[in-house]
Amino acid sequence: MAALEQPLALPVSTTFEIANRTISEHIGPAFGIIAWSAGTAAGLKSFGRQFKRGEMTEFTDVLAEAREITLQRLVAHAQALGADAIVGLRFDSNTMGESAGLVEILALGTAVKLAPTTP
Repeated sequence: MAALEQPLALPVSTTFEIANRTISEHIGPAFGIIAWSAGTAAGLKSFGRQFKRGEMTEFTDVLAEAREITLQRLVAHAQALGADAIVGLRFDSNTMGESAGLVEILALGTAVKLAPTTP
């Protein structure tokens, strides 16, 4: 999987701490969400492979892009709340409606303030 196209503006961790930093305040939940369509082109391009075993790279690329956007939205929400970092990062995804071509991706975590560092 490719690295993020844009660096994150805040430290983000899947654990409930930020390495070498002390959390001084838990602000609360922050999230980023997107409803994303794979698009007709990806669907048509992969149609013949649906009946075989293996990765559908067109869909993998589309979902990776949606996940990055969702992560950037999470960071923006945490910044709007006044956070210095996000801990407990998690992702969730669900298909929407009858169509498997539309997916909801949610990034969520806890927005926190970090104690000042001492020299």
